[in-house]
Amino acid sequence: MPTKTTRRKPPRHPPPPDRPTLWGVSRYERPSPEKAADTQRRRLLLGVTQAVAKKGYARTTVADILEEVRISRRTFYEMFKDVEDCYLAAYEFAHRALIEAIRQSQRGIDDARVRAERAHRAFLEFNRQHPDAALAFLSGIMEAGPQAAERRSRAIHEFAEMHQVLHRQLRRQYPQMPHVPKPAFLALTAGTNLVVIEHLRRRGPQQLMDLLPTILYLSYSIYGLPEQARQALDGDSAARRRR
Repeated sequence: MPTKTTRRKPPRHPPPPDRPTLWGVSRYERPSPEKAADTQRRRLLLGVTQAVAKKGYARTTVADILEEVRISRRTFYEMFKDVEDCYLAAYEFAHRALIEAIRQSQRGIDDARVRAERAHRAFLEFNRQHPDAALAFLSGIMEAGPQAAERRSRAIHEFAEMHQVLHRQLRRQYPQMPHVPKPAFLALTAGTNLVVIEHLRRRGPQQLMDLLPTILYLSYSIYGLPEQARQALDGDSAARRRR
């Protein structure tokens, strides 16, 4: 008499591990009791970033955020008032992380030109590693409300001031450099952001570092160093010929 076979249920596999995120948590991470609130908050910041990167700020809802990270609506409203509140918290977190990455890249470097190039490289590398954050915050912030517009303005001014500091340091090495008014550095910051956004939308993050010669060219041109600007493009042309 044939024996009855018991069907085994297929094993339940956990979701595939996510790549490291800006917030130090994954989408489905289970928080330890002592870190529950912090982990849940960070996951919601991750969720709003991914949702806005996919759909744009204007079309993102609380449900979209919760779907990204599988957190309850009650938990969301315990931590944030609405989408805008969550989005601005994520924007602030990402902005501070980017500023710190740029500052870390310059630590221990005295040569002003090396400092400038490392700062620009760190900016691109940060956005290459965190493309969802780049799309959500470089582009999405322009769709958000008045609070977001004010926060974006402060961020652009902060980056413009960093350019001013680099410019003053470079003038000690290159006394022939002209004085450059702050609006030029504001334009440089906004223009650099736009170049990064367009690259991410059209080509993704893989070749983002290819923008470095172009951004160095723009920066050195505005700084008043035409020879260094030309060298940035010449180096890029030589590298392309070797490929």
